[in-house]
Amino acid sequence: MRKPDENAAMAPGVPDRGAAPLFGPRPTAQGTAFRLWAPDLSALVIHIEGRGRTEMVAAGEGFFEASLENVGPGARYRFESGALVFPDPAARSQAEDADGWSLVVAPLPPGRLTALRPFREAVIAEVHVGAATAEGTFAALTERLPHYAEAGYTAIELMPINEFEGRFNWGYDGVLLFAPDRSYGTPQELRALVDRAHALGLAVIVDLVYNHFGTAANFLPSYASAFFGAETPWGRGFAFDHPIVARFFHENVAMWLRDYDMDGARFDAVHELGSGAVQEAFVRSLTAAARSVKPDAWMIAENSWNVATQLEHGADGRPRIFDAQWNEDFQHVLQHLLAGETEGFVCGYVEDPVGKLDRTLREGFIYQGEVHPHDGRHRGEPSGHLPPTAFVNFTQNHDQVGNRPRSDRMAAYLDDARLDFSRALTMLAPQIPLFLMGEEANDDTPFHFFSDAPAHMRDAVRKGRTEQVIGAYALAEPPDLPDAWAPETLDAARVGRGRWEAAAIERFRALADLRARLIVPLLATPYRGAGSARSGDALLVRWHFEGGTLAIAVNPTGAPQAVSAPVPAGAAVCGTADPGAGGTRLGPFALAVWAEEGTAMRG
Repeated sequence: MRKPDENAAMAPGVPDRGAAPLFGPRPTAQGTAFRLWAPDLSALVIHIEGRGRTEMVAAGEGFFEASLENVGPGARYRFESGALVFPDPAARSQAEDADGWSLVVAPLPPGRLTALRPFREAVIAEVHVGAATAEGTFAALTERLPHYAEAGYTAIELMPINEFEGRFNWGYDGVLLFAPDRSYGTPQELRALVDRAHALGLAVIVDLVYNHFGTAANFLPSYASAFFGAETPWGRGFAFDHPIVARFFHENVAMWLRDYDMDGARFDAVHELGSGAVQEAFVRSLTAAARSVKPDAWMIAENSWNVATQLEHGADGRPRIFDAQWNEDFQHVLQHLLAGETEGFVCGYVEDPVGKLDRTLREGFIYQGEVHPHDGRHRGEPSGHLPPTAFVNFTQNHDQVGNRPRSDRMAAYLDDARLDFSRALTMLAPQIPLFLMGEEANDDTPFHFFSDAPAHMRDAVRKGRTEQVIGAYALAEPPDLPDAWAPETLDAARVGRGRWEAAAIERFRALADLRARLIVPLLATPYRGAGSARSGDALLVRWHFEGGTLAIAVNPTGAPQAVSAPVPAGAAVCGTADPGAGGTRLGPFALAVWAEEGTAMRG
């Protein structure tokens, strides 16, 4: 087990492990202690349903407190100040919707002090609770978990599950970050899901959105204006340099790891978590707060600017801030190579795409300070020194499918050979692989954007979505998008409504087994760098570890290509790899992978 993170002691605002929380209700032997930060108010009342109202006491620094006897789990409460009536922003559950009564929740059993498995073993399924089953609940997903374990996944990543306004949502419009959304189930049912996943060998990580709140049912500006900072593309961001605001997020990430026994978190759009030194200090303190609870928690970033310095590892191999970042460069160059797309964000990957694939396989980021033609901005930092596990590779996720004009998955527009190649390269490169739920079965169900927006917000939602898709794909005409607030849009996005192939699942499982035997043991040893050789449009890439070398010969094109090296007889092959004069002839969209220098396979 890792020792507690050394960054925790130096990161401002990170609470001691035994410190009382500043936010949310605390059940006690006598009742419940309530606390709210409302620096814009001069007086505050807490209303307990069926019991009446109690004046709260100003406790300094903008906090109000009230300790009420004989108020325990199940009690409904809300705050009131004049005509302003609002829920607890740190409520652990809501009785109805995000703008209604908050609930006092009994403490959950203590979680483990370590993640279920090392990060290097991760094969991740990105899962939306509401769209993963017909019922769209924690309980239904719990029953579905054996499918993911049997398919070869070792982890599931839950798209955001915190409380949002309305009946359904992608999750990125949450407003009550401590409460699982009541449409999915209770806190106890979420914890049961995690416990069942662990029993099946599946780690669980949760997607956390700390860059903005949803617009609907967001009451904080009315009583805590100091909580907010600069604008983001989705609304007001937060004042991360304010110690009380930072503490709110520290306590939130710690809650998911401690109370729900999550194994880690994916942080949405960290490039919008402030800027410059403020962002650096905040993300460092945020991950330190998480590791103060679970020292080996998986910390994964989404960052459009490819900030390699936030992925640095120490001499002991431990990450200093994030374990890894979602690598959009890998997706974008493969989107061009597999589908021939050239417009929008893909435009930066059209010139010499094989060379760009070579770079992302060896070094992680393709853009390491160069100007990206899509937006004309310099993007990225040098990343070739980082270990492969500092990058999460994927060809499909919620954004790369849901933000397409038709929200179509690759199984709807690529042939089987390209689909198999896409999965094999994602799984058998040494970076951490991630797949969108259903990808293991060649599911072609579209994954539309859905959000049960209030009627008065629907025109703005439609306008924002239309502009986003037009910008991402350089469309000449507005796309015909389904109504995000229509229940039929969610129903149409539920996984498995279309193509579902048992044979594809078997191939996926074989790839996952091969990764566990061939690649994971190498990742457990120190990384020594990578090299490559190019022959026409074919690549031979080698990653060197103290435990041996992983080699992949890859042809990412639709025409046969030759590599100069012979592929060993025992290599695993996707497509065709035939011996030729002085080398190997790879068929269209084919690859071969093997270990060199006496690497021992597990099992």
